[in-house]
Amino acid sequence: MAMKKSDAWSISLDLNLQDQCKPIIASLSCEDVDARMQGNMVHIKVFGKSSSDLRARFNSTLRSVRAVSEALMSIDQQENAEV
Repeated sequence: MAMKKSDAWSISLDLNLQDQCKPIIASLSCEDVDARMQGNMVHIKVFGKSSSDLRARFNSTLRSVRAVSEALMSIDQQENAEV
């Protein structure tokens, strides 16, 4: 049976992040998601009351992940430039 746009939806992400797990988890503390760390993996589950709600929550979650990832890359570049 096909899902309707008004049905509840969810999406799961499994990210292999090596040493970035803790900052990513911290960045998601303000998001309405289920996020947990297991070894080098971050598991994220996003829930929406409808397809459009899920899309909005997913976009917000990815913006948070991208922001912290870019900040970490910037810090890493600065540290490497100082060496």
